[in-house]
Amino acid sequence: KLQMLGGNQDKYGKNLRDLAILALGELGDRSAVEALEEVLRDQQIGPEDEYNELVVALYKLGATKHVEKFVQVMEREAAAAMTGEYREDGYVRIFCVALVQSRTGRREIAEKTYVRLVHLIEQHAKQAESDTYYSSLYNLACLQAQRGDKKSSMESLRKAVVAGYRDRSWIKKDRDLDPIRDEPDFRKLIADEDLFKEKKE
Repeated sequence: KLQMLGGNQDKYGKNLRDLAILALGELGDRSAVEALEEVLRDQQIGPEDEYNELVVALYKLGATKHVEKFVQVMEREAAAAMTGEYREDGYVRIFCVALVQSRTGRREIAEKTYVRLVHLIEQHAKQAESDTYYSSLYNLACLQAQRGDKKSSMESLRKAVVAGYRDRSWIKKDRDLDPIRDEPDFRKLIADEDLFKEKKE
């Protein structure tokens, strides 16, 4: 059982659990659903990585109801956060929704969720430098590239880098960006040393 792989006491144990959940989703069969649902019952619905991994794994094994419930709760909590002073909490929840949608193969709806999130954050300029913002733009660029919309993908990728996405080595090897890799604008972006300099505090 997953409980044998260690709790959340240390990073190593947590990583093992996450890998086990991922493996069950990718390689398991319906017999793994009960064990995963048992672990899920012990957790509160939230944006934590392990919960995301669990609902994605269950979806891939045919237990789709957990993703639907997750999306409903996250959207409700996000809407509540938007009316208060913790807007970033709302952004994080919408980001998790988009991530789960994408990982469960619903790329079209995930793209729409990222677009909505980017617009929401851009309405509040002070928060447009957060990692949620540039991560959303980066993931949006990947989805747009996979859909064949090279122009939009390049625009989103450039905005992500300008906003603070600095992992150039990952951009160079991310297979999701293969459709735009030979674009002149992509090569120009990757070669721009100034864009990838870490911002000073």
